[in-house]
Amino acid sequence: MLEGKKVRYLIKGCPEPLAEIITMNNPTTFDKVEQLLAIRKIILLIQQSAGPLFRNLYSVRVEIEKMPWTKKRSLEQNNVEDRNRIQEKRQNEDYRSNAQAINTSVRRTRRTTLEIRVAEQAENTVARRARRSNPATRVAEQAADTVTRRTRRSNPETRVTEQAADTVARRTRRSNPETRATEQAADTVARGTKRSNPETRATEQATDTVARRTRRSNPETRATEQAADTVARGTKRSNPETRVTEQAADTVARGTKRSNPETRATEQATDTVARTTRRSNPETRAMEQISNTVAHRTRRSNPETRATEQVSNTAARRNTRDLSKLPFQDLLGAYYEKVKDAPTYICSWCGGLCYITSTFITGRDILCSRGCTDDLIDTVLHVDQAEHRFCATCKKSIYSSKPKVPRLCLSRLGFDFPVVPSVLKDLSPLEERLVALRLPFMQIRLKGVERQSALYGNVVNVENELDICAQVLPRKFDETSTIQVQLMRRMRYISPYMYETIRPHKVFEAAKYLVETELYKAENVVLCDDWYQAMNDDTMDFVCGDIEDPIEPLQIYADEESPEATTTNIRVEREAQEGVTDESNVGADETLIFQKSALDICGIRIAPAEGNIPVPVHRDLNAELLSFPTIYAGVPRSFKKGVRVTYTDIAKSEIRRYDRRACRPTKLLYSLKRSFNEKVVNAVQICMRKKIGTKHVTAGALKTPGFVENLCKKDDGYAAFKDLRSSPAYWKEKTKKVLGMIRQLGRATFFITFSAAETKWTELIVMLTKLIDGKEITEDEAADLPFSKVAELVRSDPVTCMIHFGHKYRALLNTLLTPRGGIFAPYSMIDYFSRLEFQMRGSPHSHGLYFVTDAPVYSENDPESEQECIRFIDEFITCERC
Repeated sequence: MLEGKKVRYLIKGCPEPLAEIITMNNPTTFDKVEQLLAIRKIILLIQQSAGPLFRNLYSVRVEIEKMPWTKKRSLEQNNVEDRNRIQEKRQNEDYRSNAQAINTSVRRTRRTTLEIRVAEQAENTVARRARRSNPATRVAEQAADTVTRRTRRSNPETRVTEQAADTVARRTRRSNPETRATEQAADTVARGTKRSNPETRATEQATDTVARRTRRSNPETRATEQAADTVARGTKRSNPETRVTEQAADTVARGTKRSNPETRATEQATDTVARTTRRSNPETRAMEQISNTVAHRTRRSNPETRATEQVSNTAARRNTRDLSKLPFQDLLGAYYEKVKDAPTYICSWCGGLCYITSTFITGRDILCSRGCTDDLIDTVLHVDQAEHRFCATCKKSIYSSKPKVPRLCLSRLGFDFPVVPSVLKDLSPLEERLVALRLPFMQIRLKGVERQSALYGNVVNVENELDICAQVLPRKFDETSTIQVQLMRRMRYISPYMYETIRPHKVFEAAKYLVETELYKAENVVLCDDWYQAMNDDTMDFVCGDIEDPIEPLQIYADEESPEATTTNIRVEREAQEGVTDESNVGADETLIFQKSALDICGIRIAPAEGNIPVPVHRDLNAELLSFPTIYAGVPRSFKKGVRVTYTDIAKSEIRRYDRRACRPTKLLYSLKRSFNEKVVNAVQICMRKKIGTKHVTAGALKTPGFVENLCKKDDGYAAFKDLRSSPAYWKEKTKKVLGMIRQLGRATFFITFSAAETKWTELIVMLTKLIDGKEITEDEAADLPFSKVAELVRSDPVTCMIHFGHKYRALLNTLLTPRGGIFAPYSMIDYFSRLEFQMRGSPHSHGLYFVTDAPVYSENDPESEQECIRFIDEFITCERC
């Protein structure tokens, strides 16, 4: 302050002597000023802790009086000067220490009063919360607290003391059950929230893994943990319910893991190698044989099991003995009686068609006596029929020591055929292609006089553009109209892939139904209603090959180029008379009246898949379902959880099923090609994970020049395909088997070929008529059928023809070849090897080597052996027609 200024400190409510005039330039009076300020602070605190009445009575005011010779100053200026003056005084450490001691003494004296202490705490709490409501302030305080805590805890003694105090406090707090339960619940919630973040969970798992590995690197720790885990697992599994639950969970997990064909193949390969290595030890092999013997004896100790085996063995032995005693004519009659059996008996479990000799009568009572539960019985009795039967394949699963659901059981697999609506039932092949979302282009040729189908090349799976079909087809035809359509692979080709007369209204009705199915919705297919809502006119102009999104080029190429484009306008007129068209006559031209200029084109030419990239059928999961909507009706397969299913299982189940919708040639050839491709891919993937000698096959090794050629030279590159029928590796294994038989039995006596003559087998025609047409005819009526009808029946269900060929071949072996009184009498057949092939006309035939006992052997040094061989040949071989 300026010299000569005086300040009056007036504190209302204070004793009068304390209010006086102090000369600011007199240093001796500064202590009085500090005392007055301290008194003011005390009164302020009293005002805050007291009520409004005290504040009204004792208000505090600091006035700055202006002397006659001075100028009046503001309160803010006084505060600034007071603060500066106090800071100057606190530069002196003695003064600061004295002031701190006085403040501490005053604070302690003041806080001895409970009300004042509570009021201060409340004020501090409010102030702290207000201050910490600012994020920046809160962060700064946290950082400062962290630094302070770290500094304090850097002292080991301080840290140990704090840990001991925290431990005691935590134990005391957790001694209360409610507190402990609350903390556990809070910790669980916090841990769950923290682990909901995938990155945090992955980090914790990695940290735990490292810590566990580090801890288990100590052999003693690992042994202790193993012992503790063993004891805990044994205690937990002593509870039957817990053990059953674990077994069920393990079964589901194993089934899920093995549902992957690659995983299952890898496990099988590993198990095979392990079993082979283990059995290479003679002691191990002897122990396994002893174990199997004990198990066999234990199983036969059950009277029911032993009686069942005895009955089966007795029946087989009697059948063999009876056949061996019969003369040839009786054996021939038994053969004819067997081959008349038809596969018309349905297995209630897998739905397959079986011969009566390969089925067994069953029922709920019989299954209950075998130890089957009610749930298992309800699961396996899937096909509803008056008399339940099961095939020999399903019998193995139920009649085992632990009954289980058969592998191909329909209810277990969950892919029984859906119900096909009426709009899809009578679609022609081209109409089905137009509404399918996948076009499986296959080069199918008709072979032989029966015109059976044969597949050349691969299956090209291409996505079908349904919108293109809807844009090209005419929109103003009525329900009885038809139009000729050529389905092209590409517009520049001359020859169409398919060429039929179709019904546009029928195509649209089928497409309208399919776009509402689950599979078509998953493909995001939408059908424009303008095609159906367009008004019917007497005539309609449409352009072939000229649509909204034209497909170019429109040049036609076959063996030679065509100089003209194929864009042509065709005008189709409606029939003059109503009701002339018959839907059963689809494929004919009677309902079409073309202009003269349009007769050379013969219908609409479309290539809806042109420009689309083909997708391998084994990679497109729904390719089969989208390629054949008349079979699957747009409904996906619903596999049950934990069920292991391969595509071969699916195809095998579908072609054996009593519903014959999947037995048409195009579907069979498609399934064959896809199954073969998947087997090849799986075999290659497994081969790449195996060892070649002592080296692994890696990507780097495959890039090495000459590595692949070396694999092929040593046949290592083909070894993976030994399970693929008709592959070189497969026939190499069969060749080894034949050579082994020759080393053991000598040279084969007969080489015999058995060919199928389906059109001559009246019993086959009878069963095909029943399966396909649903009619019962006699063998005489079957013999009178025209050849065209017989050939059509054979073409319609090649699976049944093949099954019957196998049935006749087995009957031939059992009744005419094996018995002593059969074809080779007075000799007997001891062994044989056969190879099944298909002729160029599509029918199966079997080549076989047959070994006969006591057959003469030709020798150059023995002239009599030549005469014996000639006599033997003349006895069994003739050029006469039998």
